[in-house]
Amino acid sequence: MKNFKTVFLWMYMFSKRLLKNVSFLIILLLIPLFVFFMGIVLKGDSGILRICLSAEKRDAFTDELISKYTEDPGVIEYTVCDTPEDAQTKVENGSADAAWVFAPDLEQKIYDYASNPSNHKHFVTVIERESNVALLLSHIVLFEEIYPTLSYDIYENFVKNEIGVKDDRIIKTAYENNSDLSEIVKIDYINSDYAPKTSLVSSPLRGMLSLIIMLCAIAAAMLFIKDRKTGKYDWLKQSNHIIPAAGLCVSAALISGFAVLIAVYAAGINTSAGVEIISVLEYILAAAAFGTVICALFRSEGLIASLLPIFILVMLLICPIFFNFKALKPLKMLFPPYYYLNAVNEPRYLLYMPVYIVCTYTVAFILNRIISKRSA
Repeated sequence: MKNFKTVFLWMYMFSKRLLKNVSFLIILLLIPLFVFFMGIVLKGDSGILRICLSAEKRDAFTDELISKYTEDPGVIEYTVCDTPEDAQTKVENGSADAAWVFAPDLEQKIYDYASNPSNHKHFVTVIERESNVALLLSHIVLFEEIYPTLSYDIYENFVKNEIGVKDDRIIKTAYENNSDLSEIVKIDYINSDYAPKTSLVSSPLRGMLSLIIMLCAIAAAMLFIKDRKTGKYDWLKQSNHIIPAAGLCVSAALISGFAVLIAVYAAGINTSAGVEIISVLEYILAAAAFGTVICALFRSEGLIASLLPIFILVMLLICPIFFNFKALKPLKMLFPPYYYLNAVNEPRYLLYMPVYIVCTYTVAFILNRIISKRSA
């Protein structure tokens, strides 16, 4: 009990010391700023394509078709225009990449095509400024919602004219019982039964927030080195300086980690509560362990400050923040964000992080012992 009170007192003193440091407070202020600006981005252009939807003559069928596109936009940002001319204007002035203009009496045209394909009239007019891979792939999305109606009409026409079944109820029931195409292609997601839906900005936001915890841990390491140079820890043996170093880094990561956890929920990018809490707690210790290694390895806070942009740039490039490169895996494994960002969707990384924590603290204590003996 006495040891617990001592640890609590040390953590309180470290936290108080950090919260009096202007640099540390500035880093913490980045958290709400990131959430605020990313929130603006999420409400703004969140797709890679901007497509206008319109119809030469609106009816119930066309309205239902348009709503199917807009209710689950994915990487396409849809805008519904009142007239085809308005949609074309948006493409011409660059505010949209393409426009899909549905023909009048579309439902009847689809039925007529199913009955007599030789008497075909277009279903939709596609207006584009240019041809690129993204727009070519969008044509699949366009046809995806038209195909079910076309498919049923062709089937119904064949069954009635070639087989002689006239009962609409029987025809429809038979079609529904045999139209499940889900078994044709089997999709497996790595380490999961499903693929979580994430926006194009949520992953970078979580990644940037994870870097703030790293920044706080490194800032604590710099503060420790500064305090050590002024003699604040002279009452301890040099080989024991690693203990307050670890404590200061844990305090910094804990404060920032708690703020980041709140930010994750405030931004609406959270997964299950259990995964979020466990992963952030492990990440706090991992980031603190990384900071402790810096405390053991360096003797100048100025040198750490000069290397800090390199640390951040390397983590931005090799950790799965904006991109997830397959190469350089041994280098990725040196940095805590790699484990945390993967742990959100792959639970096995929750097992890898404790191994990283133990190994990193072991390295920190060994480095501290070696350097302390050389300095003695």
